[in-house]
Amino acid sequence: MSIQEPFDRPTVYRIRVNAHLDDQWSEWLEGLRLTREPNGETLLCGMVADQAALYGLLKKVRDMGLGLISVSRVECDLEQLGKPSGEEDEVCINCRVKFSQEHWGNQEREV
Repeated sequence: MSIQEPFDRPTVYRIRVNAHLDDQWSEWLEGLRLTREPNGETLLCGMVADQAALYGLLKKVRDMGLGLISVSRVECDLEQLGKPSGEEDEVCINCRVKFSQEHWGNQEREV
């Protein structure tokens, strides 16, 4: 069996659940950004350290009694980053997750 992608590095995920969550849950859910949708769902989005951390988040969703609608990886790379005015960290255009240099390790970012 060959593994196509490394799952031991930080990756951005979007997790959709079937209920509105208050912002207070963000910290307990590892700092994921919560977006309440008009249809009663909440979109959780943010950087997850690795597969073990993802499973930990999914366990928390289950323990809260929430219905899991979807989980998807968001492709964020250096070309998709921009630095909005007034922001110290760069932000992914696709998902609005903030990144700082430590997220990218030794990769260089051209400005």
